[in-house]
Amino acid sequence: MTSTVKNGLEALNHEVARALATLNYPAAPWPTSKSRTHRQDEGDQDLDVLIVGAGMCGQTAAFALRREGVDRLRVIDQASIGQEGPWSTFARMHTLRSPKHLTGPDLGIPSLSFRAWYSALHGEQAWDTLYKIDRLDWHRYLLWLRVQTGIASASSTCPLSSPGVGTWPRWQWKIALAGVQKLATRSSWSLSVGMACSRPD
Repeated sequence: MTSTVKNGLEALNHEVARALATLNYPAAPWPTSKSRTHRQDEGDQDLDVLIVGAGMCGQTAAFALRREGVDRLRVIDQASIGQEGPWSTFARMHTLRSPKHLTGPDLGIPSLSFRAWYSALHGEQAWDTLYKIDRLDWHRYLLWLRVQTGIASASSTCPLSSPGVGTWPRWQWKIALAGVQKLATRSSWSLSVGMACSRPD
């Protein structure tokens, strides 16, 4: 990474931090939430929301929830950290099919947009000449976005039982966390998976 690129990305990171602070992110937790932590302690599985799938949709859902003050959430994924989603693994297209200017994971914050990230790395002229977004660039962008928004995921994790075990409003969901089975108690859940999880042998 050249000094120009490094300076551009550092400036963008500073802009993002300022924007999130201005928006009071992360928002104050709901009264029912015990405490705010960036990473849920593995011993505390009492959650408000369990998000299954840490790809684009999963991390965006977590970002949106934290903006609304839902802090007791966990994002889990069967893939290793940094390999969630299809973009660097089984996706076969070279570029995204969507137009480059479409937004989404940034939730309307300009400094978190793909354009801001790409321009910080390559310059505005490179953005102007870009036709379609390379899938690996999109993957790297999502990883950067995850860091900036403080969304953590638990890798090698997969649900083993379907929702509905237990009684409303606190159901239990059995998950395998790094090969160890645990019970996660949650009041809400979100499936953000592109491929089905498989049970560990």
